[in-house]
Amino acid sequence: MKTSKPLTELTLDELNARQKSLKNIAIALGTIMLLACGILIYLSIESKKPGLLAAGIGFPMTFLPILIVLGQVRSEIKKRVSK
Repeated sequence: MKTSKPLTELTLDELNARQKSLKNIAIALGTIMLLACGILIYLSIESKKPGLLAAGIGFPMTFLPILIVLGQVRSEIKKRVSK
């Protein structure tokens, strides 16, 4: 398994590139997840199976790690620019 370097060891250009790629990934996955959640909620209402509703509501929680990493990268960039 490949381990990545800590954010403090990356250059500002590498941080900007990582932020751009994470933002693009977040937008793409967010769009797909929003569509999937909508479909799950619709199917749960139509089929009257509340288990699908719980899955549709809980599904976006899997999106949190990428948002946390994106926030860490943004704060590191902000810290470096302010120096």
